[in-house]
Amino acid sequence: MNALRFQRVRRGVSLIEAVVALAVMAFGLVAIVGLQATLRSNSDVSRQRAEALRLAQQEIERWRAFATLQGGPGVNFADIASLDSQIVGRNATYAVRRTVPVQQAPAPLTVAVNVSWTDRTGQDQNVSLNTTIAGISPELAGALVLPQNQGIARRVNNRSPLIPRMAKNFGDGTSGFVPPQTTGRKVAWVFNNVSGVIERVCAIETDVSTDTLQATAVAATLDSCDTSRTAQLLSGYVNFANPAAQPDEAEAEAPTGLALNLDMELTLASRGHPSPGYECFDDSPQEFEQSARPVAYYCAIYSNPDRKWSGRLRVLPLAFVGSTVGLWTIGTGDAREGDERTVCRYTTLTGDGTSTSKNSAHPLDYTVDGSVRGAALRDQNFLVISGSHTCPVDALSSTDMVNANTRVHQNGIQPYI
Repeated sequence: MNALRFQRVRRGVSLIEAVVALAVMAFGLVAIVGLQATLRSNSDVSRQRAEALRLAQQEIERWRAFATLQGGPGVNFADIASLDSQIVGRNATYAVRRTVPVQQAPAPLTVAVNVSWTDRTGQDQNVSLNTTIAGISPELAGALVLPQNQGIARRVNNRSPLIPRMAKNFGDGTSGFVPPQTTGRKVAWVFNNVSGVIERVCAIETDVSTDTLQATAVAATLDSCDTSRTAQLLSGYVNFANPAAQPDEAEAEAPTGLALNLDMELTLASRGHPSPGYECFDDSPQEFEQSARPVAYYCAIYSNPDRKWSGRLRVLPLAFVGSTVGLWTIGTGDAREGDERTVCRYTTLTGDGTSTSKNSAHPLDYTVDGSVRGAALRDQNFLVISGSHTCPVDALSSTDMVNANTRVHQNGIQPYI
């Protein structure tokens, strides 16, 4: 009897249990099918997004590789503008929209590229890229491969950029320059195109200018040329602010005062220089002129054995020739007289500078430790203001990329005599 009961218990799977199992399996299969469909859709969108990104990058690079700034063959920087187009891709049609805001002077241009399309599910998709394209002549890219020159600025136009821009290239590795001179003997400087050092000083005819200077007139074999010493150039501009009002940042960047007569004086603290230790020339007006222009100056500092120098450069006031008009002095300002001025120097320094401050930053005193051996100094600029005013300060910011900051250089009081 027990055997019969055991046999009745060992029956097969009921129909209900089979149906439940089949339903569970069906739900699982539906989920797997849905997962496969989602994976396929995501993969498809990924391929489309990758292609859209490639199209956006291609559009940007096409315009970044402009051939000329304007008016030449191929893609021009001036032609970069907003444009819509369509591109048929492998599995979608893409709408490419390039947006270029109205150009704000100066360049660069801001370019935004948006690529949009509709995927297989009917959803709108898009990819956006933004970039900035600078309006710099492509030819200048060649300067990136030029070797460095002992920390001095890299060579451009096959000569040192420390040589005055208007100097005449003789084509033999040297350039000639006639500094502005009005009276006395007239000299020309001959620069080495590689180092920017003045190799010789030559006496020339009074009617010769830089434009008319010939290599034969400054040949090293001539008795009129001194080849026994070299010199380093110190150059810059003296600007004049309008004395009627306290100069601000804008006035420092674009001074509107009338040019005055002046001279430049260099007090050398370093030793071993030949005599004279330096010569300075400038193009300040000898007579009154209604001209708001800067005065350019050029000083040749004759090198000592170390080819490093130190000292302080000062602006010396002069009256116009044959007249007391334009007579001015350096002092801390009697506004009634209107002839006392303060000389400010353009500098990025927050103080007067230390012994290790770079001379190129225009400290109060140039130092041996701050100089580069044998190198010239350019853009050592000054601003002359009314003695009753203060030197304008300009804090560099993200919206103002021009640093027109100045500090007191001469005001008639120690240490700024």
